Amino acid sequence: MPTEYQVDTRAARATGASLARLAEPARAAAAEVGSIRLGRGSLVSVAGELAAFTSVWADDLRAVGASFDYLGTAVASASTAYEATDAQATATYSRRSGKRTAI
Repeated sequence: MPTEYQVDTRAARATGASLARLAEPARAAAAEVGSIRLGRGSLVSVAGELAAFTSVWADDLRAVGASFDYLGTAVASASTAYEATDAQATATYSRRSGKRTAI
C-alpha cells in the first residue's frame, strides 16, 4: 500500500459543484413529469397506469436530484476539510524537529 498520496482539492471541489448542479435538472424533470395530468376513463386504463407511473417517476427524479445535491455538497465539503486538515498537519509537523516520514 502506498504511503504517500496527493489530493487535488480544486478538482474535488469542481467535481462536487458539478454533481450539485445535476440536482436542478433532476428537479425540473420531476416537476415536468409530475405535472402531467391525464383523464381517467375507467379504473384500469393506459391513462390510469401512466398517471401512476408518472407520479412514481417524478418522486424518483426528485430523490435523484436530492442525492446529487447531497453528494455534490459532501464532496466539496470533504475537499475543504482536507485542505484544513492538511494545513493543520503541515503547521504541526513543521513545529516538530526531527526526521520527516511520509503520511
